[in-house]
Amino acid sequence: MLCEYLSAIPRAIAADEKKLRQILINLSGNAVKFTEVGGVTFQLKT
Repeated sequence: MLCEYLSAIPRAIAADEKKLRQILINLSGNAVKFTEVGGVTFQLKT
């Protein structure tokens, strides 16, 4: 899995930490699970 930062990431965001963590876990898990060929890339942009 590859993570690309397209711009500067803010030092802090206003969000529910547990829910955000679960969303990212679900996204990455599903991406890996359903990608048979190739790879998974997360692109973070603010």
